[in-house]
Amino acid sequence: MIASYVTIRDTDHRHDSIDISMIRQGKLISPVIIEDDVWIGHGAVILKGVTIGKGAIIAASAVVTKSIPSYSVAGGIPAKVLKLGPA
Repeated sequence: MIASYVTIRDTDHRHDSIDISMIRQGKLISPVIIEDDVWIGHGAVILKGVTIGKGAIIAASAVVTKSIPSYSVAGGIPAKVLKLGPA
């Protein structure tokens, strides 16, 4: 389930050089993987390179910058695991 106003981004602008504008430096691309039975709350932001494990819950307005294990609950800015699922 994905609530309204969720943003999922698999790219970011490069910004390594101060001599070249960001738009001309290219992009960094890394896929986002969302496994089965995931619930992503209203307004959450999922950034590049993240995997959200099966059965995970992402709180409303969370900013997910790192992968979230299966069956866990994550929230905050940046998101952290608030409750770890069964092993």
